[in-house]
Amino acid sequence: MQIKKSALKKLIYEMLLTESRRAEEWISKIKNEEERQAYQAAYDAGVQNESDLRWIQKVRGGEPVEDIVGDILQFRKENVQNIISVLKEPKDLFGYKSVGELRRVLDQVHDSEKEKIDYAEAFQSEINVRKIATVGPWTILMPLTVRGSSSCDISGKDTTWCTTKRSGQNLFYSYVGRYGDDIILFYIMDYNRKPLNPYKMQNIAGVEDNDSRMCVGYINGYPHLRGENGGVSVDAANVGLREDDLERLLGSDYEKIMNILGEVSDEIAGQHPAKNVMERATENPALFRHLIKDYGYEETIDFN
Repeated sequence: MQIKKSALKKLIYEMLLTESRRAEEWISKIKNEEERQAYQAAYDAGVQNESDLRWIQKVRGGEPVEDIVGDILQFRKENVQNIISVLKEPKDLFGYKSVGELRRVLDQVHDSEKEKIDYAEAFQSEINVRKIATVGPWTILMPLTVRGSSSCDISGKDTTWCTTKRSGQNLFYSYVGRYGDDIILFYIMDYNRKPLNPYKMQNIAGVEDNDSRMCVGYINGYPHLRGENGGVSVDAANVGLREDDLERLLGSDYEKIMNILGEVSDEIAGQHPAKNVMERATENPALFRHLIKDYGYEETIDFN
């Protein structure tokens, strides 16, 4: 029996509507209000499949739901699904045991279709990255732009940070450029080593050379070291850093590096160059659209 196109369209529409209702019902049953709001925001941003929401809940660890939304939306694009088939990677989200595994595949998709950008040139430019100091094996950097932030991850695959992504939703400006909290991201890198597999889920900070790429975030003049996975202070695998973790991983260089970061934080004092980009974007609609083109709903609101 052959189904008419009109009947097929109606069937597909009803299936999507049913799935959307299931997702809404699933969200409504979440007891924790803050968590429920996070998944509702993901739904509003376009993640309206109950299965996708359940996957986020299962694998996200401590990473914010909103940081994963862009990855899901990218994964669901038809052209991305086609490339994933060619790469012989899972087309079902539940084939990925962590957000890191999904991002590894999305990076491969990006590599196969990306327009070449000279990140090496961006890394050398003081417009994009401020080279603060070298202490022992550690190179201390303060990225100033999205491209500069991405260039600090020299291979493009040594971190799983949302601020170094070269495709999809890069949240660098959302962190350091928005109004409100004064946030500075410092990258502490040992380029003599590389993480063995930053996409592998870890429970301990700095294992398997994940300490060779670390981000330390300062908020309103103070280091934010609360061990939050996916937060502003993490290792290469996005495992949250606490003060004792950082002291253990930096060893005898810890005190000197923290003194340097404190001095630079005091010097910047709310005047991060990325905030100038924000100010220009509020006056230039074309720039604003360019900066948020890959953002979800909540990220767009945060950026504004």
